[in-house]
Amino acid sequence: MKRYSVKWPNWGRLVNQSFIPLMYCRDRILILYGGRGSSKSVAIAKKLIRRCLEESFFRFILYRKVHNTIKDSQWQTLKDCAEEMGVADLFKFKTSPLEIVCANGNKFIARGGDQPKKLKSIKDPTGVWYEEEIPPEDDFTTITMSIRTTKAEYLQEVFTINPEVEGDYTQHWFWKRFFEGHDDATFRSTMHVNVSGRLVERAYTCHHSTFLDNRFLPDSFAAELLALE
Repeated sequence: MKRYSVKWPNWGRLVNQSFIPLMYCRDRILILYGGRGSSKSVAIAKKLIRRCLEESFFRFILYRKVHNTIKDSQWQTLKDCAEEMGVADLFKFKTSPLEIVCANGNKFIARGGDQPKKLKSIKDPTGVWYEEEIPPEDDFTTITMSIRTTKAEYLQEVFTINPEVEGDYTQHWFWKRFFEGHDDATFRSTMHVNVSGRLVERAYTCHHSTFLDNRFLPDSFAAELLALE
């Protein structure tokens, strides 16, 4: 596949300062969490657009629990960001099927948790973007097990989520897997996976943000968020 050489501005012009280190993060798991208005989804969309254009093989899943909600979330965010960055003419934003195809052959493919058979049908996925909701553990297991191609420069699973869950959060699978034992809101850690008797280390990063991290946020919106606290 063709790589596009795009003259990018400094990341400081494209995303908020808090997210700049994440633009270069290659950890297998990258978790961005916090409340509304922090711009975490926009930051990830811009990171993924750049990867899609510049990497030789990139095939990313856009996941939400309900398939028909993806168009108004990740799909639209990617479209808006591509237009803002001046590269929209290098993509086709398709609605049937719901996907985004780059001129170099790389693509984003939408999959919902309400279509379980289709979660396994993508050949050689290089990563996944989970948006807003924490996925059921079964969906996470299905997808993470399928992301194992050797064609990509690196594999990555990205979460941009609101961390609220029903019941006791300390009993939730997501907290137990990624947050248990960590006191800092933002941190980098590792987990160990047993592979045929060998412990394989997998790094992951958790990043917390709020609307206070977003210098692009209009004062009127910030005021509304503060009024709701």
